[in-house]
Parts: sequence; C-alpha cells; structure tokens
Amino acid sequence: MESNQVILYNVQTIENAKNFILHMLKILGGGFHPDDSISDYTDRDGNQIFNDDQCTTIEYNLAKSFEVFESNDLDIYEFCCDNFHEVFE
Repeated sequence: MESNQVILYNVQTIENAKNFILHMLKILGGGFHPDDSISDYTDRDGNQIFNDDQCTTIEYNLAKSFEVFESNDLDIYEFCCDNFHEVFE
C-alpha cells in the first residue's frame, strides 16, 4: 500500500467528512477503524504506512469528521459499517 494515496481533505461539511471516511476505507480496507491511531497502521513488513506529516493531517481530519458527524446527529461508526461493502464492490 502506498502512503502517497492519501488525498488532503479540509473537512468542514458532512459531505467532506463522508468522502474522507470513504477514502480512508479505500486506502486501509477492512482494518480501518476511526478510533485507531493512524500511526499504528503498518504494512506487512511492519513499516508505518503513513509518514508523520500524513498522520498529523489524517488525525486532524478524523477529529473534524467526528465533530461534523456529531453536529449533524449522525453516527460515524454506523456510516463506516453501512458503507464498508460499497468500498469493496
């Protein structure tokens, strides 16, 4: 998996947040969980997938996504579960 697959997001709206979460599901697959630290994701050889700058950006956007989902009375976990299958079809 190439860490350069990360697309920078500026999560401010629910659509931004949904697209960001879908993108993370596509990059990390079934192992993605919004509560996990991004720096914990490693490749098969145990190397960190994302560099430190990418981790910081992704963690920030995850935090913003949680805020946006909550402010729209939506559940980020439910969204992940509901959309998991669509990412892999």
